Amino acid sequence: MSAGPQRKKTKKGGNNAASTVANPPPVRQPPPDPRMQTGIVKSVNSGDTVTIIEVDDINRKQVKEFLFTLIGLKVPQLAKRTPEGWTSEEPFAWQSREFLRKLVVGKPVVYCDEHGIGNRKYGELWTHDQQDVRHSIVSAGWADVIVKPPRKDRSGQELEPSYAQVELDRALQRAKDERKGIWSKNTKDAIRNIKVHDVYRDVNTQELYSDELFEFYKGIKDKRHLKGVVETVKNGTSYTIYLPDTMDQFPLLLSGVRLPSKKGSDESEVEQLTRESKFIAEYFLLHRDVTITIDGVDKLNIFGTVTCGDINIARTLLELGLVVFVDWSAPKDPSTSDSYRKAEKHAQEKRRKIWVDHAPVPKQVQSGGSHDKGATKETNITGTVVEVVNSMTITVRVSKADSNNAQKTVDRIITLSSIRAPRVVKQDEEVKYSHPTARLTGDDKNKAEQDAKTKKEEDDEEIKRELAIAQEAKEFLRNALIGKKVKCIFDYPRSFGNNKNQPPQVRLYWSVYLVEGSTEKNIAVELVRQGLARVVSHPEDELRATDYQDLVVSEKNAESAHKGIHSAVYRQQNVINLTPLPRGADASSGGGETKSSNLIAKCKQFFTFFQNKPRIDAIVDYVFAASRFKLSIPSQGCVIMFTLQGCIVDKPIKATEDIAAKPDISPFDKQFPPTSHGNKALHFTRDHVYQRKVQISVASLDNFGNFLGHMYINNKEFALTLIEQGHAKLHYKIAKKFQNFEIYKTAEEKARKQLKGLWETFDFEAEKQAMLAPVERQVVSEASASKGKSKDPFPIIVTDIRSGNTFSYQIQNEETSALNELSISLQNENFARHPHHAPKKGEIIAAQYTMDDLWYRAEVLSLVSQGKDLAFDYEVKYIDYGNREVLPHSRIRQLDQEFVDLMKPQAYDGKLVGVKTPEEDDAKDAIEGFKELVSGRTLYALEISTENTAPKGTKGTQLTHNVVLTDKDKDLGLELIANGYTRVDKRLKQDDPLYALYHEAEEYARRERFGIWQYGYNPDSDEERELERQLLR
Repeated sequence: MSAGPQRKKTKKGGNNAASTVANPPPVRQPPPDPRMQTGIVKSVNSGDTVTIIEVDDINRKQVKEFLFTLIGLKVPQLAKRTPEGWTSEEPFAWQSREFLRKLVVGKPVVYCDEHGIGNRKYGELWTHDQQDVRHSIVSAGWADVIVKPPRKDRSGQELEPSYAQVELDRALQRAKDERKGIWSKNTKDAIRNIKVHDVYRDVNTQELYSDELFEFYKGIKDKRHLKGVVETVKNGTSYTIYLPDTMDQFPLLLSGVRLPSKKGSDESEVEQLTRESKFIAEYFLLHRDVTITIDGVDKLNIFGTVTCGDINIARTLLELGLVVFVDWSAPKDPSTSDSYRKAEKHAQEKRRKIWVDHAPVPKQVQSGGSHDKGATKETNITGTVVEVVNSMTITVRVSKADSNNAQKTVDRIITLSSIRAPRVVKQDEEVKYSHPTARLTGDDKNKAEQDAKTKKEEDDEEIKRELAIAQEAKEFLRNALIGKKVKCIFDYPRSFGNNKNQPPQVRLYWSVYLVEGSTEKNIAVELVRQGLARVVSHPEDELRATDYQDLVVSEKNAESAHKGIHSAVYRQQNVINLTPLPRGADASSGGGETKSSNLIAKCKQFFTFFQNKPRIDAIVDYVFAASRFKLSIPSQGCVIMFTLQGCIVDKPIKATEDIAAKPDISPFDKQFPPTSHGNKALHFTRDHVYQRKVQISVASLDNFGNFLGHMYINNKEFALTLIEQGHAKLHYKIAKKFQNFEIYKTAEEKARKQLKGLWETFDFEAEKQAMLAPVERQVVSEASASKGKSKDPFPIIVTDIRSGNTFSYQIQNEETSALNELSISLQNENFARHPHHAPKKGEIIAAQYTMDDLWYRAEVLSLVSQGKDLAFDYEVKYIDYGNREVLPHSRIRQLDQEFVDLMKPQAYDGKLVGVKTPEEDDAKDAIEGFKELVSGRTLYALEISTENTAPKGTKGTQLTHNVVLTDKDKDLGLELIANGYTRVDKRLKQDDPLYALYHEAEEYARRERFGIWQYGYNPDSDEERELERQLLR
């Protein structure tokens, strides 16, 4: 027979569960049983089963727990989760469990076990105030009594029922009579309709989805002090919460804390700490009435603060040294977060658990847990955004003190934390696909190939989509941040690279806030809200952005609104690239045209439009030098190369010495340190125009597709700004045509006097000598020409070919390199608006070339009459290129003398020594053969002699230079003769070194019937020419 401890008599209560617990019916108790033991109820599993912690000494380290089921009772079964799903819940199962939970959970009890199986025991249970738990449950009507056969003695005689059994039967009958609990006819709320909110895994893709959990979060996030019950404790910081009022059940993570990380730690020690934290959480929370405050959410979890009475479990775990504090999920209430920090600091001072080896150190770089090591001394920087590198990386200029406490600026690379930008694949980058179709045949192979083709098309479309969104994200950041003040808070470092020979690269991640007055706006949150980035799914023990929860909420909202990357529709950006091709890329595009010629044609079309616009809005995409830019024109959807007029700047110089790799220093600062004048000007220009909106006016277009004109920043010409700051010199030949030339001139004079910029180290004496140098060079050149032949070969480029042996050329020197600048100046003259001019023979004029409609310097060779009372046409020679053509009066303009005196004519007339060109039809072939040999090449010329080739009876001289042309030690005259394009000039003397060589080549061409020797005769005699005509008939 079982018995229980003596207890006080109480008054009989009603059907209410709470009143039944407070006033149980009087029960007569037998004497104490020596088998009785004490324990604490850790949890209540059902209406008849509890988990008891067996402790003789509550302070001892080792505790034992077991399941204890009340003997002789039958209660309704709760719903349970199984691999197949949730089982059905029986009526009043929850009410039965709740009665027992409120009666005993967390309280000391006395139990007497009758028998046991494994870790489960069966017996009777009493509360700390000697109340029979079985009797209380039955009296309240929450359990049935199991009917057992009567007990018998050894002789087979039935024994009288035990006192406890009699009392149970009486209590059962009273409960039935009064229709209490499970005996009630009112079963409306007998079965709970539990709404489980949790993440779920797709069985096909194995991906986790949390949409339903997030929708539940939106419904409760603004509610304060939710009342609930902790149903399960997964670990010290992760629980399952049930809200009785709404029957909602959901997972919850404690905000502001996390378990110790296993990375770099003793796993056995970490596991021990994890077990201890779980035991503490179960001891204080499991199946207890708690108050929950929702603090935030991440991609898979809801975060909150859990309190049970006066106990804040997160603060308790921190004080015991079982968890670490993390800032990104901390409660939004400042006082609560501060108490967490103090609790952790207290545990560190006492060296508890995690902090057993803790040594006091200065303030850590990362507020996401003092247990974590940072990678930078700076945790908070404020500066100005000077560059948007890509859709998640910016460059911020900050001021800091050097070793001498002098303020200097440093450009820092800032990568936004906890977001992932759309991937960018270069458009010319081919994505390769491999599919195992080699072993397949027939329909299987066709299907596999079709699947591979479909997959490639889908991937290509996805690449285009993400590229467009990445560009949109970069533009969003540019509009929002360039030139703006930001505050950056360091979140965490990451290491990249698995190369054993090189140390891993460390990248620092930050939360960036746009400072607008007294408000601060997280730019990553804004980026995600527009659907222009995704949020990273961090492991539970990984550091993350300070406002990670806001990022997750913004991403969910963007997904619901189908914005940006979450939408199937995207804006394709079709940009026309009008920038000049790189060297070596001018390949033929079909039809005999080159890519370069096609590009120039497109540039001319846009130039006509640009020239008619006084101002054009543009964005500076790149700064090559202080006066040379790559610009985007949004209104026309094109990209152009643009150069400032009126100023001259030094060329930037790249750093040659190795610079120590720093993860957060701008690559631009490493490549172009501000040491030279060109680099300083480049830095100044980038600071003022890079990635900013500007306005331009286009004045001209050069031969390579570069647009030239003015750039305006806040309605001020930027070239004038460069001159004012001493970063550029004035280009007088161009700038004097400006309406505000005097302003430019005054600005340069002022900068020179104040020794600003490049004028600080400028050699003014050398400048004076350089002004006299061109006159001295001209005198020396004339003196040298009078002495006779040139002894050394000199580099040339053939600019015009008139026959198989006559041509024009330019000598490659400093003057020809400045020829492009002269051409630009001529185009800026706007000759189309000048009056027509009737020039004289021999006059240097401005002539409009018919092939490109551009203006060049030319000499009038002769006047060509069109008849009586008609205007003259003019035969002109372009003195810088050597080609000739006949132009009408409308294409002739008077040229200012300054352009004539600026540089001497750059074209020289040349003739191949020892080479004679054929006449009539063969002459065309000779010209084409000559062009093939010299086109686009730099040759070397050896001048043998000069002669005056001016027509007889004319005044003046027309010098022709007799030269030998070579290309990589190959004589071009010899090549023309050997291929039958030309023959040997009879005037070549036998003692000339070329004589034997040229005649041998001519004999070879005659023998092989090449070119003019196809009929085997000398085509120079009249008889042979007549014979040729007869044969052709």
